[in-house]
Amino acid sequence: MKKQLFLLLFAYSTVYGQDISSILKAKPFGIHASLSAGYNGYSNISKDTSLSSPIGSNSVYYVQFNPVINIYSFSLPFNFMLSSQGNTANASLPFNRFSVSPGYKWITLHLGWQSLQFSQFTLAGQQMNGAGIELNPGKLRLGFMYGTFNEAVTDISQFNNLNSNATLYKRKGYAAKLGYGSSGSYIQFTFLKAKDDSTSISKALLDTASLRPAANEAVSVESQLTFFKHLALKVEAATSFYTSDITSDTIGSTGGILDKLKFLKPINTSSKISIAGEASMNYLFKTGNVHVKFRYVDPNYQSMGAFYMQTDIEQTTAGFAFSAFKGKFHISTDIGVEQNNLGNISVSNTQKNIANVNVSVNPSSVFGLDIGYSNFGISQQIIPQLNNPGTLLKYDSVRISQVNQSISISPHLFFNGKNIKQTINLQTSIQTLNNANSSDTTQNFNSTMATFVYALLFSHSNISISNTLNYFNTVAGSTTTATKGYNLSISKSFVTGNDKKSPSKAIITGFSIGLMGGYFSNLLNNTTTGKSITASVPLTVTFFHKHSFMFNTGYLSNQNNSGGNQNQLMYSIRYNTSF
Repeated sequence: MKKQLFLLLFAYSTVYGQDISSILKAKPFGIHASLSAGYNGYSNISKDTSLSSPIGSNSVYYVQFNPVINIYSFSLPFNFMLSSQGNTANASLPFNRFSVSPGYKWITLHLGWQSLQFSQFTLAGQQMNGAGIELNPGKLRLGFMYGTFNEAVTDISQFNNLNSNATLYKRKGYAAKLGYGSSGSYIQFTFLKAKDDSTSISKALLDTASLRPAANEAVSVESQLTFFKHLALKVEAATSFYTSDITSDTIGSTGGILDKLKFLKPINTSSKISIAGEASMNYLFKTGNVHVKFRYVDPNYQSMGAFYMQTDIEQTTAGFAFSAFKGKFHISTDIGVEQNNLGNISVSNTQKNIANVNVSVNPSSVFGLDIGYSNFGISQQIIPQLNNPGTLLKYDSVRISQVNQSISISPHLFFNGKNIKQTINLQTSIQTLNNANSSDTTQNFNSTMATFVYALLFSHSNISISNTLNYFNTVAGSTTTATKGYNLSISKSFVTGNDKKSPSKAIITGFSIGLMGGYFSNLLNNTTTGKSITASVPLTVTFFHKHSFMFNTGYLSNQNNSGGNQNQLMYSIRYNTSF
């Protein structure tokens, strides 16, 4: 089989929030790099050679070079790779995205691809390629960013590979913020405006994609007040005016709130106005806090400056955190309720009840215990869409009610001896999903997991041993699946070349060897269906401190009781260096 070679050249560079005065003091030019080369081989030693390998069948060799060029405090990383795996040759530009945010005293500039957060309901993490500035003299907060949110997609095949929320047009916009105050008490106004360029794609592509150019204006006001350094009250309210098709016909009087916006901009049949908000209270005391939060987001709320936002939600949560006995005991809890269908336009009403508790007990450096419990309940009532208003509705017959509970218990022991350090760790968890609707219990689900780890470290001889027992069991309806197994890991390291008189003359400066193995058994309804056996011997040799060779030989055996056993050998060698 003829092997193909490909070359990959890729770099992403970003410098964020660096003071110009410190940049000028930095070294003007520098370069450092890492180089690695390796070979991976596979051998199928199964009796039935017609079976496909679970890992691979072709040997692979590769060379990777990663130089980083430093110009003052700007880092320009590159990545070159040459590999025998691949069917086509390709190369990318050395820079696909670049961003820099230098600062001087209370001035910060933003250039290139940026992901800024002015407020959670306006500009909230959506990447922009442009320019901006933030000014923070004293308590004054000023910010402005202008750029391109998305480039136009002119190839419909590329659009089909994107998610349905992706824009098809070139989208530009800007965001601004104005505020005053400290980190504890402040008020801030934020405004965002973005619009699709309707001429950025052809009409033929527009008809194929069935999308229309959109526009958006969103504004928010955010304020926080802190009293006596302990009580913080925070409120944010936002409104969004979203036009999903700027080519739609304008409308006349609606008798609603949209009429009041006509003096600002034209209103058409696709225009919608929606609101969102969040209010919270957090009381801090010496050993913990008490907090309450309320969140409301309209079903149609959209902001072109937010990458993702959960909508159609009304959520109230409350909780506390508390520590005692000098941090040896800690507990935190949250409870809440959430519901949807705020605009009475959804086909179902859903209510969720949320509760979780986490407890951590560490009475000494030897023993500790972590306990977690969560309860997530959901009830949903289907709303039939009927044409006959005289039809009798029976909501209870189509009700969904489920409760998802989970509990985890994790004790751990640590013995710090003079020559031997021992760690014992047990992680257990049980998760259940019960369908409270008596007419359908097939969705009941129970899962049990347990992992036991016993590790030893012999300090003077640099030997470490780790033993792991695993057990997983899942019951879904009438089907029970389980996996149980054991892993062993032993490693020994040697440190050489530490001659204080002539350390530079040492060739081999490190050496380590290991042995790892595992056995797993799979069961279906308490009947063994197959097993897996793994074994590997890794070896690492370090010389001249900056160079290393890594060798590894492995064995994998998958045995299926219904036939089709697979056995495979794996071997690899890798060279690494840095300079």
